[in-house]
Amino acid sequence: MKKNSERLILALGLAALLALVGSQARADIQLDLAAGSPTGAGPFTYTYNVSLQPNATLTTGGGLNTPPPANFFTIFDFNGYVAGSASAAGLTGGAAAWTVSSAAIGRLAPTQFPPDDGRPNITFTYIGAAPIINASTTTALALGTITLASTIPVDGIRNIFYSAATQNSATPATTIANNTNQLQGPAAVPEPGSLALSAFGLLAFGVGALVRRRHSQA
Repeated sequence: MKKNSERLILALGLAALLALVGSQARADIQLDLAAGSPTGAGPFTYTYNVSLQPNATLTTGGGLNTPPPANFFTIFDFNGYVAGSASAAGLTGGAAAWTVSSAAIGRLAPTQFPPDDGRPNITFTYIGAAPIINASTTTALALGTITLASTIPVDGIRNIFYSAATQNSATPATTIANNTNQLQGPAAVPEPGSLALSAFGLLAFGVGALVRRRHSQA
């Protein structure tokens, strides 16, 4: 009975997570791992294409921007992050139009609750002098690229989460739009304690097998 209850709770949790991601298929800011990324011999440089989706605006200053700001995106749990490596130089307006910050607890967009396990969360916030407006109803507006460095190479990539908040360009223009989606990023690696437990488990397994073998030969 207990096992059935645990399975039901797990199934409901997974269903809720899939519903969260699936319901946010339209990203107000969309990130995609660039072709051929990551690069380098270590640390490895991850390059992401950034685009502003139809009817979305990046604002700066007061109003809806304070708080919560409607002008940022956060990449969650970027494992192996090399401190200070994140760059917005390739985005519209360059590094002067964006601030980059890292925190153990990521900045959440309104109503968005992506998983966050305490690994580095990198936030890019637009502070440019003029709004960036995508008035198109069908076509995304390319914002350029961002780069981040990690100690995890290409064979350690998995899906990680990101969240973003913008302001609607369409009526009503005062509405904050936000999204949570997934992108490819550096995978988690086992903690030293986990590796030690794994090694201990393998040793115990080997000893047990040896003892059973000797008993069978006796």
